[in-house]
Amino acid sequence: MEFDKRIEVPLANKNGESLSLLRKISQEQISKDNSKVSGVYYLFSGDELVGKFDAFILNTRGGNEVELECFSDPVYRGRGNMNVSMPTVLEDIFQGHAFDGYNTRPGVISDIDTVSLAIAEDNLASQKIAMNNGFKQNKVTEAYEMTKNEFLDLKSGKVKDK
Repeated sequence: MEFDKRIEVPLANKNGESLSLLRKISQEQISKDNSKVSGVYYLFSGDELVGKFDAFILNTRGGNEVELECFSDPVYRGRGNMNVSMPTVLEDIFQGHAFDGYNTRPGVISDIDTVSLAIAEDNLASQKIAMNNGFKQNKVTEAYEMTKNEFLDLKSGKVKDK
């Protein structure tokens, strides 16, 4: 499999291990007028695949939204891999313009304005990762969400980390 970008995670996990992400963005033609754009970020500790983030583009509410799903290999859980790599994935989505220029219905993606995480009610570890990284739970959809402006405020220090 070919990857389009390698991204170093600036923080080490709880064991002091360095992490990196390999990103692959793809576009699949679903019909004549519609296509699906998605991305996957494979998370590595050295040569070991320890988890991944799947990103799906949704055109909703008049903007471009990414639904993010996170998976951690059970062998590597509890090391903080997903928690310390989440900001790097968010930065690539919000500021790296990872999905710009891809065509979806109703138009060309130019900017991602929201990232959402669908987390099962009993998945307390993923809920904690979301909350630690500044996501807020939408009371209607129950998904955890973050807007680009919330991410930029958090990154600039306008919002205190929890």
